[in-house]
Amino acid sequence: MQVMMGHSSIRTTELYAKLPMEFVTRNLDKKLFHIWG
Repeated sequence: MQVMMGHSSIRTTELYAKLPMEFVTRNLDKKLFHIWG
């Protein structure tokens, strides 16, 4: 599970690298809030 999560994170990061930072930050905040909340 940990490994798969790592691979997903890398792919997601690559995707986010192409998007506007504001959009990325908002999505990351939502995701982190969902994960930790």
